[in-house]
Amino acid sequence: MAGVNIAGCDLGVGTDGSFSPSDFDKMYGCPTSVGPPQMQHFSDVDKFNVFRIPAPWQSFVGNNLEADPVQLDDTFMNQYDGILQSCLSLGASCIIDIHNYARWWGQIVNQGGPESVKLAQTWARLAERYASNEKVIFGIMNEPHDLDINNWAGVVQDAVTAIRNAGATSQTILLAGTSFASAGGFGDQSGPALSGVKNPDGSVDNLVYEVHQYFDSDTSGTHTECSVDNAGTFSALGDYLRGAGRKAFVGEIGGGDNQGCYDLIGASLDVINQYSDVYLGWTSWAAGNWWPEYELNELPNDDGSDKGIISQCFAAKFTPS
Repeated sequence: MAGVNIAGCDLGVGTDGSFSPSDFDKMYGCPTSVGPPQMQHFSDVDKFNVFRIPAPWQSFVGNNLEADPVQLDDTFMNQYDGILQSCLSLGASCIIDIHNYARWWGQIVNQGGPESVKLAQTWARLAERYASNEKVIFGIMNEPHDLDINNWAGVVQDAVTAIRNAGATSQTILLAGTSFASAGGFGDQSGPALSGVKNPDGSVDNLVYEVHQYFDSDTSGTHTECSVDNAGTFSALGDYLRGAGRKAFVGEIGGGDNQGCYDLIGASLDVINQYSDVYLGWTSWAAGNWWPEYELNELPNDDGSDKGIISQCFAAKFTPS
């Protein structure tokens, strides 16, 4: 699989799990009008077949975890579902991503913040809604960080169990570890902790690790210049996955629109392709609803052409099946 993040609903989410969009962010917001034609473009021009659609936990539940069980917010879900259905209409796989860094308003889930059951109930409601469509992929949480990984693995287990018990018995579920889901060091820390997460039947079928990786000097994805060669990171993780008998999906990968990034990211994509038995694919960061000056903007150009980071890097390294 290969595709793009269709961002926008997540604008205003902080790495502390807060959601406070500025007036500027609100000018953009959920990509209800731009997301569908962008996905159509990437599907038609680049043959991409997977799109990740991030959104805040607060929006999914109307900023209310007090209900028992937690309920989805109908107004937001009508908006979000429109984007998701546009994705599904292309025959693409579509990733629902709760973009909260394992936090709710500054507190870590089950580590001083909301109990694990609140996230599990949220996912149960989403799973009930989309259980009949195997093209829908459930991304339990974006970029957890600075937490007790063994406790977090228990939270992930509760979410997996809730999804399966809600009727989504065969859909892919993405499991992210700590350190902002970094691919580097995954096999030493997050992998062993998440390896114990199972389906209710005891299998690990369609339980896929999610990793992210950027190429700027601090690997934060906030600079346009790429200076870090991560090819070794992806080969090391590929070896770990092969040894563990597991698979991974690269939920975020990206860099600025320049030759240095084309070269470094392209080298990592070559490795991912070489390990296609354990890497299911990737979604680059990011298209969607962005202001034009955003550093890693992958919006199609006004004339309908792709930016170089798409045409010369991501699309160039993807061979549709």
